[in-house]
Amino acid sequence: MLFPIMSIDDDCLLEDEWTEQAARFALDHPHCGAFGGQVILDWEIQPPLYALNRRWAFADTNHGENIHRRKWLAGAGMVVRRTALEQSGWLDKQFLGDRTGSILVSGGDMEMGMRIAAAQEIWYNPLCKLHHVIPARRLTRRYMRNITFALGASQHNVTAITWQGSYPRWLFYSALYSIRFAAYCVFDAVRESVVSAAGADVPCALMPVLGWWSAMWEMLLMNSAERRQLLGCVDILS
Repeated sequence: MLFPIMSIDDDCLLEDEWTEQAARFALDHPHCGAFGGQVILDWEIQPPLYALNRRWAFADTNHGENIHRRKWLAGAGMVVRRTALEQSGWLDKQFLGDRTGSILVSGGDMEMGMRIAAAQEIWYNPLCKLHHVIPARRLTRRYMRNITFALGASQHNVTAITWQGSYPRWLFYSALYSIRFAAYCVFDAVRESVVSAAGADVPCALMPVLGWWSAMWEMLLMNSAERRQLLGCVDILS
């Protein structure tokens, strides 16, 4: 059973055996709707500590050396079976957008993977390795603050589409979660200030939770019909 749709970003480079490993895995796992592999960061220059501590902002992915099932996948290097994508309904309606121009809030690839996971198996195959090239221009403080803010908002939206409950319950849960999120961001800033001689980039450390709060506010301003359509539109446990 073949997987003809492969998602490879234009700033990613495949290792020589990636295609062979992907094809072999697809044939050996006919019930798999989608799978992904390792994403290795290739820095153009030595990254500053505030970037090195936030490799997740560049889709760094390493879930170990064993093949196993997952509940979600990173978009970089994701391989999707065409029929699974069609059956997921993602081609007919998308709830989360991806990055466009200077807008860094994303989530479309996560939504795709989650909607496939609602009815199909999704897997991690560490033998499929690609390198994500990170240019120097993406290592500035301004860019890091913007991308971590956007990813905080994206995390809110991705979590919201899997919520199985009412909006008031979601709002309560989201507020409590954001308090824990804020505590983690503060801890991250303290840890970085201890490790780095230059001290912590406090704004960068706080940007993820600020992004979460921004997305909370945007959802609050939606009309009830929009919220009902978005909230819980994906059940990854079904």
